[in-house]
Amino acid sequence: TVVTMQRAALQHRGDVAALHWRWLAARSAYREARNARIPWLKDVEALEHDPASDWWVKVTINVPLFSWTKNHAEDVKMAQSDLAEVNEANGTQLVCREIRDAVSEVEERLRQQKRNQSEVAPLIAEMRQTLRLLKQTPNLMPSQVAATEAQILESVRLELESRWLYQLAQFNLERVLGQPLCVALQAGEGKM
Repeated sequence: TVVTMQRAALQHRGDVAALHWRWLAARSAYREARNARIPWLKDVEALEHDPASDWWVKVTINVPLFSWTKNHAEDVKMAQSDLAEVNEANGTQLVCREIRDAVSEVEERLRQQKRNQSEVAPLIAEMRQTLRLLKQTPNLMPSQVAATEAQILESVRLELESRWLYQLAQFNLERVLGQPLCVALQAGEGKM
């Protein structure tokens, strides 16, 4: 099914895996930036002022008062993580769309192949039989034989072109899946 093929493509295509790993790396970098905050407390000192009763505590606090003193690394990493997540989602949607298009192309070419076998193949056989009869007919113009041969050749060319387009559609589906079609179909049958 198309869903099985989509799952297989998401597992076996390197570009989709790269998008996923980029998103994981960006998310990890954001978490790291979030955890590396500017410390509020800079220095803490305890001073003994009077040996009998008083202790002084000196604390240095870092307070960002202006926007230019704020650390924007966390915001940048969060934006990069969000962008990587969107890129992965877009890449996944693109792969799913490519698979749907490739599967529908293969199905269309297969319908065309079946139609050719049921309609065109008998016509080609009949035209060949007619050509044999024409060649046995005395006093026949060579142009009539040539015209019939040209029609047969055109019909055979169309049939071969249909087969070629079907093969191309299968190759395109394999490219989109990221693996040979027989392997993808076997993997899909094993899961069903």
